[in-house]
Amino acid sequence: MTNSNSSISKHYHQLTSVQRGQIQAMLDSGITSRTVIAQEVGCHKSTIKRGSVTKLLSAQSIEQRPKEIEDRKIPLHWEGDLVKGVRRKNQPALMTLTERITRFEVVIKIPDYRASTCQRPLQKEIDRHPNWFKSITFDNGSEFADMTKIKHCKIYFAHPYSPWERGTNENCNGLLRQFFPNGKSMKDKSKAYVQQATDAINHKYRRILQYHTAEELFKQYISS
Repeated sequence: MTNSNSSISKHYHQLTSVQRGQIQAMLDSGITSRTVIAQEVGCHKSTIKRGSVTKLLSAQSIEQRPKEIEDRKIPLHWEGDLVKGVRRKNQPALMTLTERITRFEVVIKIPDYRASTCQRPLQKEIDRHPNWFKSITFDNGSEFADMTKIKHCKIYFAHPYSPWERGTNENCNGLLRQFFPNGKSMKDKSKAYVQQATDAINHKYRRILQYHTAEELFKQYISS
């Protein structure tokens, strides 16, 4: 393997689908060095997300998720991510959790999106509702590195650069953007405002739910 860093641009470039596949194959084979991966793929090491070179080796990949979760046959399996206003780690963000069958949304405002900050409120939510969460599939970002410490709920991670593997959550995050525009700080958004926005989504009659609301269907599942 030759050293090609000197000829690689220092600026970030979007990876191609072929490069992403190469990265995933290297991760699966146990190669975790960003420098080594960047040299082999042909990009600067800053292009390789830090979280993507460690997550799939200390945690469970989406490929290990049981088929009944993928087929949406069993409720209380969730997808999760962050909705960010200003993209700086010291800024507030929203942790969003979407139940895969009912599209019921849980939204938690967090003061910043460091890994430890993300893990603690999620564990609190799981402990508060012990019958709600069987599994959660998160994005592969470094902010979710501490989710491997979560107890009483299975945690899976999607592949790097694969938002379609959490498409249900991505769609609900798009609905949240009506209330939390991209690029605007969330510092002034109160807990009450966050709840109002969440209720607006959960109380919305939706065609994908046969014109029921997410809250109606979710309550049916947890009461049965």
